[in-house]
Amino acid sequence: MFTAPILMMACGRPPEAPRDLDELTHFLYREWSNEDPEVLSVGIGNLIEVMSRFDLDGEVSVLERAWELTPPARADLFDVTIPDGRDPASCYGVGVARRSVWPISDHARLQLQTDQLPAEPSAAVYVRSFPDGDPGCFVEEDGCEVMITRNEVRRENLLMSVGFTLHKDFRWVDLEDGSRAIITQTHVPHVSEGEGGGGATIWQSYSMDVWMPAGSDTWRYQMLWSEADVAGASDALQIVTVKSSTNQHFEATDEAIAALFY
Repeated sequence: MFTAPILMMACGRPPEAPRDLDELTHFLYREWSNEDPEVLSVGIGNLIEVMSRFDLDGEVSVLERAWELTPPARADLFDVTIPDGRDPASCYGVGVARRSVWPISDHARLQLQTDQLPAEPSAAVYVRSFPDGDPGCFVEEDGCEVMITRNEVRRENLLMSVGFTLHKDFRWVDLEDGSRAIITQTHVPHVSEGEGGGGATIWQSYSMDVWMPAGSDTWRYQMLWSEADVAGASDALQIVTVKSSTNQHFEATDEAIAALFY
């Protein structure tokens, strides 16, 4: 059972969600734990409508399917841990989308792997654990709606080398047409510094992944809100790097599914 407050709505009135991508991103992260299943269903339905306006094929430049987003408000983060002394308004925001050739069921199976390195090219370590026990029910028909994970990650790219513990929780969402989507709510609960200085400090980080059905394919949308000091790099340079590394993650995920399951 979710512990977050239930969104109260007028009797018989269907939930509403924004249609602007930036506002919708805030909405989906904030409402991840809402006990009314229609709230996320409507929100992801709107996200599918937004994504249908873009060509999400991997051959299209990532710059044409990536967006800069406004920082989170504290209200958006009410059910995750904000590191002590940090102001969410100091984060930059990035969203990236891409079409995957594999169905959502394959993406769900991939999340059960304890070693996530095949899908994480910018990581040197990515070990997943499941505090609630065997996660297998998450991929079973009529199985678990939610999967809680903890991840020990060392992220390495041109700008940083830093380790941290990542809280990443998954939720199935039933959509109006009878199909299903997956949405995550992710955060790093503590300030994370590179060993020996490491040239990098992640002051705060919050992210979200959404997997949406697109026929036999899947549309993916990943968002990151982050405040970091990375080798003196400006926010603008970090944003460019995040767009590129997210796209590489999408590519690696498809390759990992092919290698593991086909």
